[in-house]
Amino acid sequence: DIWDIVWIKQRGINLSQHLVDSKLAARGKQKKDFTLLIPVPDKAPHFTQNTPAFHNKKFNSKPTSIYPYTTSDGSLVGYMIRWDVLDKDKNPEKKFTSYLYVEDHKGKRYWKSVGFPEPRPLYNLFDVTNRSKSPVLVVEGEKVANALEPLVPDYIVTTSSNGSKSSHKTDWSTMKDRDVIICPDFDKAGIQYGNQVCLECRKSGARSIRYLSVERIAKELLGQDTVTQGYDLGDAVERGLDSV
Repeated sequence: DIWDIVWIKQRGINLSQHLVDSKLAARGKQKKDFTLLIPVPDKAPHFTQNTPAFHNKKFNSKPTSIYPYTTSDGSLVGYMIRWDVLDKDKNPEKKFTSYLYVEDHKGKRYWKSVGFPEPRPLYNLFDVTNRSKSPVLVVEGEKVANALEPLVPDYIVTTSSNGSKSSHKTDWSTMKDRDVIICPDFDKAGIQYGNQVCLECRKSGARSIRYLSVERIAKELLGQDTVTQGYDLGDAVERGLDSV
């Protein structure tokens, strides 16, 4: 509504941030037999490795990582949970699911495995929004983002949730007027992810978009002769990458 926008501007509120948070709050609504509570209330029980009991039993393992997703003011939206397990042939396999805090029709509140409402928030959204002059580095996955973050303090490292095929379901509006660098994984899915993220950033009005090749980093900075499919910046950090 135009009058809402005028009211917001008169009070010096960041319009982009307000719209992102409003969309998240609006999506905390009735969904089947429960309501998403966004942001998560302060009195909600802490999420631990024991909280996703159903999936822990299903995967015969506890989570290896718990990644928080927030609104632009740092309020908690929910978590993306990762398990590193073995498939039926004993090969390493990654499993993911998101958990949000809900209230059912009887008024009971609890953590539930349910997808983030769309459009989904970016990872590290607080930094993305509040460090508006910093360039943004988009990688593929929260693990890679966390590994790279200490090496590039002048950049904000972010990613979208739910895998390489879901980036179009994320809210990229905070990329407006931003300088963006995209560094996806070294495989076919990574190429598709990079292309989709580029498209989303263009639609959102990014000032500049550049592509960073993880293959070149591996060969030129780390001296690797070959680069395996699926290689990412997290692998490069494990092999000794200390700057980009």
